Amino acid sequence: MKKKHVIGLSIIGVLLLIFAFTDLHISKAVYNPTSSYGLLFQAIGEFPAAVIATFCTMSLMLTRTKAKSVKYTLGTIGYIVILLLFAFMAALLPITYLKGPKLLIPVLAVLYIYISYVIAKKYSITNRNELRNAAIVGVLTFVFVTIAFNLLKYAWGRERFRHMMKVGSFDADTRCRWAFP
Repeated sequence: MKKKHVIGLSIIGVLLLIFAFTDLHISKAVYNPTSSYGLLFQAIGEFPAAVIATFCTMSLMLTRTKAKSVKYTLGTIGYIVILLLFAFMAALLPITYLKGPKLLIPVLAVLYIYISYVIAKKYSITNRNELRNAAIVGVLTFVFVTIAFNLLKYAWGRERFRHMMKVGSFDADTRCRWAFP
């Protein structure tokens, strides 16, 4: 490995360690529940990933080989279920955090599915294999990152700062208790 890469990875590793033990203090120092800037990023933080997952699922559905079989029918049902979950997730996040009307959730979900369909259909005609490969990577990345992220948060004992503020206690912050009793 090149010396620049080793140095870069070392710096990233040191920063990760520093922030793993100091992010609670940083959060306490900069937390502002009335910040519209913070609220906006809280509302849209996971939104892009859910929209991308919706598009990738639609792309997978459109680029698969069509065949009349039980496997194809079950696959279609599975794709539809996953597509609906991702689209509702993409619609639910901003509406919930920005306290919008709940009636918009299904409307937005259908809109995300429709837009994904139009774009994926257009690209599946000319770039079918590339679209399929990118869609596989997109869906797997979303699923594995979500699972890994939540498992690591649970194993580390890392509660979200806004949840700790909501309950008025930092007792849920169990990270580092093994290192700093």
